[in-house]
Amino acid sequence: GKYKSKSVNDGDTEPNWNLSAGGAHALGETAFLDYNVSYAKAKDDATNWKYEEQGPKKVAFQVVDSQNYPQLIPLNIADPLPDPSKWKIIDHEYDREITTARDAVARFNLAFPYESGTVKVGAKYRDEKKTSEYHDFWWDFAGDTSILASQVLDSFKDPHYYYGHYTEGPNVNVNAANGFFNANPGDWTEDFNWEHTNNDSNNFDAAEKVAALYVMNTNTFGQLEIAEGLRAERTTSSYNGFSINLDADGNWVSTVPANGSSSY
Repeated sequence: GKYKSKSVNDGDTEPNWNLSAGGAHALGETAFLDYNVSYAKAKDDATNWKYEEQGPKKVAFQVVDSQNYPQLIPLNIADPLPDPSKWKIIDHEYDREITTARDAVARFNLAFPYESGTVKVGAKYRDEKKTSEYHDFWWDFAGDTSILASQVLDSFKDPHYYYGHYTEGPNVNVNAANGFFNANPGDWTEDFNWEHTNNDSNNFDAAEKVAALYVMNTNTFGQLEIAEGLRAERTTSSYNGFSINLDADGNWVSTVPANGSSSY
């Protein structure tokens, strides 16, 4: 079969922040109040470029197990693997995947002490939302003469790769490969089938809201403590996404909204 490898250049930013404020107060000698509000937001914005190279076809290997580091020795080709002058770039992938999450919470507890115990009431409200956006693109090389890996080599090397038991690289310089891609737009065919299949079902937003109330009474008799109470909670959630329809060969046919909600 085909012998392939992939070169990747990753960029990832993850800004996260949180705000929180609260306090505790004695309301005379009859009640005590504590409260807190918080808001948190997180984002992951990942961008990468990938190039896949195809080398010699129908390569047979001898597998030699050497102290848990197996070696793959090509048997039916004269040149060692990987020889960058024998590898062609066959496709280009650009990915941008963004996920965001935010969480808002407010709560309070109010305690009323009396001679033999304490009555407490309180409430909590949480509002969460998460979104996902996939903007991934794929192009297959369709020109007459593909660029060779040897023409866009990267100088990076890692002599300690897998404790020095394997050769890392040679690697394609993604910036140089991008230059070839941008200079020859007519030599690439965009794979819309791959894009819809990969992106559409990963684009969604989900929200959940939880509201809770409680009342509790606690009595202490020496070393014996008795507590009884009630708690009521309501959760509502909604989901907005997409479902993809494929034909019998696994090819994309259509994308339709897939929404839902629940409460209890």
